[in-house]
Amino acid sequence: MRWDDIDLDAGELTVARSVVDAGTPTVKGTKSGKARRLRLDPGTVEILREHLAHEQEKAEFFATKFAGSSPIFTNAPGAGWRPDQASVRFKSAADKAGVTFGMHALRHFAATQLIANGVDVRTVSGRLGHSQTSTTLNIYSDAVASADVAAAATIAGVLDQTA
Repeated sequence: MRWDDIDLDAGELTVARSVVDAGTPTVKGTKSGKARRLRLDPGTVEILREHLAHEQEKAEFFATKFAGSSPIFTNAPGAGWRPDQASVRFKSAADKAGVTFGMHALRHFAATQLIANGVDVRTVSGRLGHSQTSTTLNIYSDAVASADVAAAATIAGVLDQTA
C-alpha cells in the first residue's frame, strides 16, 4: 500500500497491487488483475491520519520530500511501518493471548464474521478480491450454514404471522 492508495477524506483504500516474497519481495498486480476499493472504518482512518502526520513531520525534520507514492509499509530505514513488524507484533500479542493461528487467519475470521452477521456475499467477495461469489461461498460455507439457523427462524416467524 502506498499513501496515494488511500483517500482518508472518503475513508477508502484502493487495492491495486500485492507483494510476493519468494526470497526477494516483488511488487505485482492483484490476482484478478483488477483494482478494488474498500471502505475503511473511522478508527482505521484516524490511525492512518496520525501515521501520515508523523511521516510528514519526519520528512520535514530530515529535510526530505514526502511523496504520496511512498509505501506505508516499507523496510527502508526510518520510513513507514516495516511490513514484518505487523506480523511480529501480531505474533507477540497472539502468543501472550495463547492464540495459535497466524495473521492470515484474520482474513478468514473477518470474512466469516461478515457473512455470519448478515453482510451479503457479493460485498464480502468484493472486499476479499474474489471475482466470483462462488469462490467466497466455497471457502466460507460454514459461515453461511450457521446463518441458515437465523434464516430458518426468520421464515418460521413470517409463516407464524401469516397463519
